[in-house]
Amino acid sequence: MYTGTLIKELMAVVERVEARVRDANPENELERWYTAQHQTVRLEAELVGVA
Repeated sequence: MYTGTLIKELMAVVERVEARVRDANPENELERWYTAQHQTVRLEAELVGVA
């Protein structure tokens, strides 16, 4: 029977999964940051001399 706690239970599941992913993969966060920084530099390098 529906008890009215479905949304609370789903939010709790999402929070647990987010915490587990954040704690389990700290290297991935650094990897994403590194990639984002170097993609920006690469895009700007492609635009050098285009004025």
